[in-house]
Amino acid sequence: MIKNKIKIIPTATFLTLFFAIVLLLSIKTPSNPLAPASPNQALVLGLNTEKPRDELQKPTPPFKNLPENKLLEQTIVAKAYLVLDTNSNTILFSKGENLRLPIASLTKLLTAVVAYEELDVMSEVELPEVGEVKSISPSLGLTVGDEIKVIDLINSTLVCSTNDSAKALSLLVENISGKNFVELMNKKAKELDLNNSKFSNAMGFDSFDNYSNASDLLKLAVYTQKLSVFKNLGKKALIKFEGKNKTYSCKASNKLVSPDSIFENIKTGHTLHAQGNLAVKAKMGKKEILIVLLGSKQRETDVKILADIAFNQFIWP
Repeated sequence: MIKNKIKIIPTATFLTLFFAIVLLLSIKTPSNPLAPASPNQALVLGLNTEKPRDELQKPTPPFKNLPENKLLEQTIVAKAYLVLDTNSNTILFSKGENLRLPIASLTKLLTAVVAYEELDVMSEVELPEVGEVKSISPSLGLTVGDEIKVIDLINSTLVCSTNDSAKALSLLVENISGKNFVELMNKKAKELDLNNSKFSNAMGFDSFDNYSNASDLLKLAVYTQKLSVFKNLGKKALIKFEGKNKTYSCKASNKLVSPDSIFENIKTGHTLHAQGNLAVKAKMGKKEILIVLLGSKQRETDVKILADIAFNQFIWP
């Protein structure tokens, strides 16, 4: 009986060792212990938590926290506005975003986009006759026949909202390309899915056929901020440049812009019919918002209130 038991022990030991070896051989470890494992590979002593690229978490949008938001919003007199968190591309809050309204010189955003895409912005051009637009403020006082760069006309149109520079851009595009400028504006609007907008002139003068809404203008503003020519103008307080025969200068139309301000200009607009309009960016640390506001008798005050609500009454990640 003892001899039989002695024979069984080596057999059991052998089987134990055999299964242990098989188990060890089945475990795969990276050839380089410092190299990251593949997303689906389980590691000894733990699971790899790396996610595939298409499952990576998107930026978390801020969310409302304080109930007095609505009370503060009620002090805003604008007919329409949108506030966008640019990091998560999330609308934080809004009012009347689909309301069709006259947009005044916010039109010049599209004017500048079309000119930027149709002209060589660094080329020097001879200024055309802009007619009576020259006398409509704000104006650069462009001199017919003077030679300046296209980029200087674009900059003054965006920062100073000068009407004669916007008109000059439209005429230059028509003269050089042979295309109708207003048709180009409406074509570009369709490309950008501005489906509730129509444009009839390059300056944004009041017209039944020149209108948009806050939702469409937000799309346009976001598009312009992808272009360095537009984005780099945010803190400009003065535009000054040399023509062949004259020096031109103009001050920024956005009164919120200063070196120590949280605001950056995108575009201003104002007519008696449209009232005050603004498209601005505001930054506070890593937080960034984009505001479009239409139809206000106190546009700067309204924008400050909107920024205060966004930055101070929301929980930010």
